[in-house]
Amino acid sequence: FQDCVVGMAEGAKALVTLDSSFKYFIMTYHGDARDTELYPDANMKYPSSYVIKAPSVSAVQVGSSGSYDCRSDKSSTPITIEFDNESGKLVRVRGCQNQYSCKPFQDCVVGMAEGAKALVTLDSSFKYFIMTYHGDARDTELYPDANMKYPSSYVIKAPSVSAVQVGSSGSYDCRSDKSSTPITIEF
Repeated sequence: FQDCVVGMAEGAKALVTLDSSFKYFIMTYHGDARDTELYPDANMKYPSSYVIKAPSVSAVQVGSSGSYDCRSDKSSTPITIEFDNESGKLVRVRGCQNQYSCKPFQDCVVGMAEGAKALVTLDSSFKYFIMTYHGDARDTELYPDANMKYPSSYVIKAPSVSAVQVGSSGSYDCRSDKSSTPITIEF
């Protein structure tokens, strides 16, 4: 993944340049553990402009502990991971069921409080997990090991890389290969 714009102020505009290697965008929101996504159309074309709108579904608060069956198919062989939130923030745990993009996905735990534990039941359809943090536009990910096995427990810690603040507007070239054909989107 590539963080194209971090810390974009409300009402700001950003012209983002990308190339065909970008499969989709995830917009995360300061103060909100949820996100929204932007995908190209059926012809793999992105719009020339896009209005970012915050998600409208309300978050569920998770207390000190709980169990969550995240499987799409409840008859599949269960695998469990105990997540322990030591991030200092509210967390969402999203299970991704496609290794190339996080669609389809299951929001396993939303609004997990600091210090809470959650026993999440999943199955072999889960390729990785994304943890998003309330009040932080960054995320962390959990992948299985080389044998496709997840740990039985996982401590969630906040991301440690510092964010770059974006003012009222800007232009950002996110292409990894600057010689590739540019595609631009105004957000």
